[in-house]
Amino acid sequence: MAENAGTPNIFQRIFSGIRENRYTQEHSPLSFMGPTSILNNTLVGVSSGAESLQLSAVYACVSRIADTIAMMEASVIRVGRDGSRRKMANNPVNQLISREPNDFIGAYEFWQRMVSDALLYGTGHAYIDRDSSKVQMYHIPASRVTAVTNPLTGEKFYSYDGAPTKIPQRDILEIQAFRGLNPTHVHIQNLGTAKAVQDFGSTFFKNGGMLGGILSTKEQMTAEQMKQAQSTWEREYSGSRNAHKVAILGGGFQYQPLSVPLEQLQFLQMKKYSTEEIARIYQVPPAMIGMESNTAYSNYEQQILQFHQGCVLPWVRRIELEVERKLLRGDKNLQCTFDVDTLLRADSENRSKFYHSMLQDGVMSINEVRGREGLGPVNGGDEHHILMNSIPLSRMSDYADSVTNSTPEDNG
Repeated sequence: MAENAGTPNIFQRIFSGIRENRYTQEHSPLSFMGPTSILNNTLVGVSSGAESLQLSAVYACVSRIADTIAMMEASVIRVGRDGSRRKMANNPVNQLISREPNDFIGAYEFWQRMVSDALLYGTGHAYIDRDSSKVQMYHIPASRVTAVTNPLTGEKFYSYDGAPTKIPQRDILEIQAFRGLNPTHVHIQNLGTAKAVQDFGSTFFKNGGMLGGILSTKEQMTAEQMKQAQSTWEREYSGSRNAHKVAILGGGFQYQPLSVPLEQLQFLQMKKYSTEEIARIYQVPPAMIGMESNTAYSNYEQQILQFHQGCVLPWVRRIELEVERKLLRGDKNLQCTFDVDTLLRADSENRSKFYHSMLQDGVMSINEVRGREGLGPVNGGDEHHILMNSIPLSRMSDYADSVTNSTPEDNG
């Protein structure tokens, strides 16, 4: 499906009814860093935003985080006075965040776009359309939205595609990265280094594993003749397709290759370092993006836990609070939750041990366990059970006497 297919007409209808005001464009959150010209270009010519997805490590980190959050089930929960929590399946907001934000895309794709925009541009935006027959949310590409501020009141508004109409902040669902900073801007030099390493490797193998060479002759040549000789040599003998091709040199030409082993250039070390730097920027453990293939299983499990707790959960909390503030406003008993338990589910053996412990301690009922496993309830499954044999040592003799002195009738 095309990016936000069908939404331009929606935005035209919406914005045509919003009163035009004059506000000032909000300063970039990077303004505290001083001149930002360095952010637009690097010495190796890489830009920020979507272009950084050309780096495999950036693509892996962004897709891993965005897909992980998108696959969680979002719910609206009502918290009772007694602390009980009940899922509000029929609440309109519940359908909005878990099933269908609008008539064009599903919840998975919506959250994937929102989070990936925040990871690549610093903020993910969605317009909340409250004027239609039902509330809907439309993702707005980061490149098409601008934050503006009323200089008199400090009130924040948003402009879509440079239009003069302004969208009030209450109607924009906004998912921000740390302080709203664009990670690919802040770390553009790190990304530039990674791009330089990537381009070097591509050029090196494209040229047949040669860094270059000197083609010389003792004969006098004009500038045009030298240019033609160079062009002919590159066409006939450069590139991976011409590798191992026998060169026949005439006219007194000699070729001296300028070859340096990749080990001496520390190419692999630089490639690994730049990938680790990108993983560090996005707080994704290296094993989660395909590095450290020899990682032990126990260490890999620890990295998964680190990824969920240190990377994913902060993003989830930001989204939950923003949904509560913009969509569940006015009802403090309603909460937005993303089911993070689905991320922390271990293998079947460990889940079995966990459920067994929860059932024995009376923490969970049989039906609660079955519900977590996607199974239907059973009769009597809502009862909570506890083991009766767990008693203090000081009362062991009393318990033994009671069992010894009990009659068959007492035991049923």
